Amino acid sequence: MRRINKLAILLMVIALFSAMMMTACGSKSAEKSGPTTLESFINEHPDVKSELDKKVADGETSGVAIEIKGNDIIYTYDLSGVKDMTEEFAKSDDLKEALQTALDSQADAFRSVASRMESVVNDADVEIKGIRVVVNYVYGDEVVVSGTFEPSDEAAAPAEEAPEATEEAAEEAVEEEGSN
Repeated sequence: MRRINKLAILLMVIALFSAMMMTACGSKSAEKSGPTTLESFINEHPDVKSELDKKVADGETSGVAIEIKGNDIIYTYDLSGVKDMTEEFAKSDDLKEALQTALDSQADAFRSVASRMESVVNDADVEIKGIRVVVNYVYGDEVVVSGTFEPSDEAAAPAEEAPEATEEAAEEAVEEEGSN
């Protein structure tokens, strides 16, 4: 089964929040109030939480676990699910370097997601600052590579135009290792 594009997942989360905001906008006063973290915001909107949980349970986020803790949207990719990936190679410096390079190349897209999420929440008259996107590559319980992305002050490239470098880097590294 083909892995879902991680950026599509990010956009799915934003779309869920946007839909929820449309229904919540009319019920808030003009003064910003309410939850102080993204996690509490989600917990106060069970329709959005259940929709996100359903998509994860239905396998629409294949290979990716999504969790919201505090103000962090955490995406965890388990490398043990990548075909032909061994623990030794998953923890090798070569793969770590390839994954870090791929994360760095997508930093603007992840920052843009964090910025957009802050905008979506703030549009619902709830002021939540400091929303971050955390991307973890793990093998079993061990974090192999991690990146944390805070909202950008500048307009970043649209997330849907960013390259699929991180998943491709892992798959290409496995193929390259296999040919050696």
